[in-house]
Formats: sequence, structure tokens, C-alpha cells
Amino acid sequence: MRRLGHAATATLGLGLGMTLGLGLLAPAPAAADAVGDTVTVAGPSGITTSPDGTKVYAASYDAGGLSVIDAATGKVLDLPGVTAPHDVAVSPDGTRAYITASTLKGTVAVMDTTTGSVVAQVKAGAFPQAVAVTPAGDQVWAANFGRGRNSSTVTVIDTKTNQVKTNITVGKHPTAIAFSPDGTTAYVTDADLGGKATGSVAVISTKSRRTTATVQVGRWPTAVAVSPDGTRAYVTDAASGTLAVIDTASRTVTATVAVGTWPTDVALTADGTRAYVTNAESSTVSVVDTTTGTVTDTLDVPRPQAVVVAADATRAWVTSRASDQVTVLDLDAPPAFVTSGLRTGQVARPYTAQVGLTGTDPRFEVTDGRLPAGLVLDPATGEITGTPTTPGQSAFTLTVTATVSGIPATVSADYQIRIDPAPAAAADRPASTTSASPRTNTRLVVWIGTLTLLTASALLWLRLRV
Repeated sequence: MRRLGHAATATLGLGLGMTLGLGLLAPAPAAADAVGDTVTVAGPSGITTSPDGTKVYAASYDAGGLSVIDAATGKVLDLPGVTAPHDVAVSPDGTRAYITASTLKGTVAVMDTTTGSVVAQVKAGAFPQAVAVTPAGDQVWAANFGRGRNSSTVTVIDTKTNQVKTNITVGKHPTAIAFSPDGTTAYVTDADLGGKATGSVAVISTKSRRTTATVQVGRWPTAVAVSPDGTRAYVTDAASGTLAVIDTASRTVTATVAVGTWPTDVALTADGTRAYVTNAESSTVSVVDTTTGTVTDTLDVPRPQAVVVAADATRAWVTSRASDQVTVLDLDAPPAFVTSGLRTGQVARPYTAQVGLTGTDPRFEVTDGRLPAGLVLDPATGEITGTPTTPGQSAFTLTVTATVSGIPATVSADYQIRIDPAPAAAADRPASTTSASPRTNTRLVVWIGTLTLLTASALLWLRLRV
């Protein structure tokens, strides 16, 4: 599991040019999402998490209740009291769970999450499937799939009174609900059971509870998720095996991404950069990069039905009703570090080294030890510069904090930088005692002999003149 936000420490002697396991000295390959442990739950269908992320709630269709999974230990607590539970949503304060009882005389069960008891059963429409709570927590909406050719509805419930406020007619078979981040708009998918017409997404004002627009999307839209900034809605179409991207401003489909066979659910990371799509028929989960609109990974999960992503994007949970299990996905994606390579320095000579982090707004800090005398660290860029003044080996811990995929990441590593002494100056060098080469000695003898001969000749000439 990813432990972003917790320092991971490694030791490295930089002067030796070794590579760090965390990737500080070499590009680190992107860590792929992976399939982790499984938790046994009887016929799990819809799934969500508590606001604090400590619990995972799965509608246990076959057991007739709600299964509460401890996110840390994987232990399961089964809470009975709901007939044919299909989906579950939790209030923003985490005190209430709302579970759809998908029967002909459908209801929404209101469960006290503290006591585990059902405190109310609110009448809904026929075969309610999806349920969602407004961001403010004041309303619960249930999508009633309906029966046969009957016009189907969305039931709106007041959370203070547990009373139905209204029923909104949206089309033949509403399958999923998602709200905009500000809670002003609801997006409801409507499938065409007979396959003769085009499926759609109803855009509904939560204030007036009227449909303000209808966006045509495939034949059998099954799920919808809204980006954190509210600019896009992502809709799975089971009939075509695609994920449609809706521009919420223009209310048009701007792109479609091919995923697996019969996609049934979609969930986004908190920063909206990744979408996870469950493909029931192909037994896979597609990981979609929402920036590029491409599938970056495909994970094998048997007959996946619904998915929820942890708020910190460290894990996701996928239900598989056919195999009575909830699969944990490890969304580990540690930050990638790169550097131009730190090197040994020398006294009195300018020194530069660069350590960089692939992420947003990185901050660098020496949290233990010290840099070599004369060198400083730029906290914004990770550049180490200066002119070393003292030879020796300096050990220090460098801690880097940045935002990677919307999640704060902190990584620490221990380092050593060696500074060599300055080169000896010419005036400080000892005089050479090395004897001249034989060739040099021969030249010297010849030169002295020539000088002696000339001197003798000069003296002889002077004597003759006298």
C-alpha cells in the first residue's frame, strides 16, 4: 500500500554514484496499481467508505444487510435488516448509512452507523438501485429502476425527517446518481432496457427538482461520477463498453474511452486525474488517465460490479457479487525522483548539484546533519550550490515534500558529499631534486666546452695583440 505522507528513509553515499531505491538518483519507473487482498462478503453489490476512511460499507445482497469492513484490518461486521440491498451511501458526518432495498415495493433503509440498527424504512419506487447523499447531507436521492414499461422515478428524501419530499420522473430505467461538488445539480443515468432507444443522462436542479437538460449517452448507461471541479461527468455505457466524458457546461459528450466489456461502475480519485471502471463481462478494472483520455492499466478482478476509491487514493475496493468477495486494489504510485547526479566537490571550486522531484510545489529541506561548509540548498528547486571551504565528508538527511496525483508525499533519504582538498599552489610545491636526463647533461657539457674554447681563444687573441 502507498504510505504517502510517511517518510521512507534510505542511505546512500553520493560520491560513489549509487542509485537510491526511492529513485532520487535515477528516474524511477511508475509503480502500477495492483490487485491486493480479498475480503469475503456474501453477494456484495454497491460500496462506499466512511468520511474518515476507516470503514468500507458494502451492500450485502445475499446476506440481506450491510457489511462493514475495517479498512485497516479487513475484518468484517455483518449488520442485518435490509431485504435485497443493492447500493449504499453514507452521510457527510458518517452517522447514517442509506441502503436501497431493491424489491418491487422498494424502500431506502436508514441505518445508524454507531449502533448498527435500522432506524427508518422510507418508501421509494419499484426496484431502487442507486442511492446518493447531497454534499450538504440534507437530501438522499434513490434511483428507482422500475418494472416493465412503467415510467421510473427518482425519490428525494429529507434526511432530517426521513420523509419523501418528491418523486422526479426521469425516463424508463434510472440506474445511477451523482451530484456536482456544490450540490446544485444531480446527474441521473437512464438506460433503455429494450435497446431500441438511446440512453441518456438527466441533468436535474436540486433546488427546483426539474430536469434542465438531457444528454444522450449510449444505450445502457450504468454509472456516473462527477469530477472534483464539477466540469466533467463520466458515464459508463455497458452496451458499447465505453466511458463517455460529458462537458457539464455545454452538456455535450466531448470524448469516449474504450474500456472493457459491460462496464458497470466508475469512481474517480480525489484529484480527478484517474478513473476506475469495473468491467463485469471481461472481469477487469480499467484505469483511465482523465487528462489524456487513455487506459493506462487493466487489472484482473473476477466479475467486478462496483468500485470506490479511498479519499487519499491509496486504495480502492471492488465488489464481486458472483464470487462473494471484495477485492482491495493497491493504488501505490510513489513520486518519481530524478537528478543530474551529485558529485564530489573540491575546496575553492564552485559546486552545483540538482535533485528534482516529479510533483507539484516540491519543498526541499535538510532535516538532519549538514551540507558541506560553503554549500546551500535552494528549498524551492532542490539545487545545491556554493563554493566548498573545508575538505571532508558531510552526512545529511534530505526531505522532499510535494503533491503527487493530488496526494501530499514526503520522502527522506540520507546522503554524504565528499569535498576534496584544493590543489596545491605553485609556490607551495617543493623544489625538484630530480637529476637531469643524460641528454640534458650532454648538452650542458658541450655548451660549457664551447664557452671554455671561446674564452681561451679570446685570451690568446688579446695576448697576441700585446
